[in-house]
Amino acid sequence: MAWIRLDDQIAHHPKILKCSSSACWVYVTCISYAQRMLTDGHLTRASVPLLSHVRRPQKCIAELVAAGLLEKTRDGYKIHDYLDFNESAESVKLRRERDRRRKASERNPQGVHAESNRSPQGPSRARASHPIPSSKEQKISAVAARRHNGKSVENPYDNGRVILRLIHTILDDPSHPEDAASLVESIKSACALKHISYNSEVIWAQLASAQAQRVTP
Repeated sequence: MAWIRLDDQIAHHPKILKCSSSACWVYVTCISYAQRMLTDGHLTRASVPLLSHVRRPQKCIAELVAAGLLEKTRDGYKIHDYLDFNESAESVKLRRERDRRRKASERNPQGVHAESNRSPQGPSRARASHPIPSSKEQKISAVAARRHNGKSVENPYDNGRVILRLIHTILDDPSHPEDAASLVESIKSACALKHISYNSEVIWAQLASAQAQRVTP
């Protein structure tokens, strides 16, 4: 997980005071998205309006550009002075790699290798009395655990990839709605027709991801 950094005086910054409360919230979501996706403060034009649920997001973006909080680029926008306050993508990746190695060392402080690495004969053929279930078995168990009164209760967060594929199908249709709110309603209707469990948070997140994937760098 990456964290964003905001100055404790941001609420009284002259640039912030020029913007509406909705535009200020869009600004925070832009910073959050850039840090989560490790973009070094760069935002695609298609993704920015989808980062929050405010009305008239384009008006908010225009306010942020006019105030100098966002800068226009060839393919979207750039958060002004983003790297002065937040970690770069390279820094985050290096820190995560260090953390991964540290945790691996803590789990195996003596550096003992697995049997398959130490023995030229390969791993033992003996099976454990309680083998770890395969990923397929774990999925089956998870579905079974959610069954209640003979009906399977789906977790909408499990359907993210299914919803993402559905969104790409909708976006491939030239007649799809242009504004984000109408597009989300179309996605919800398609999910309902296909009996796909969903919630608004998942749909907005996957729509932003799909739009970002379709923008040529």
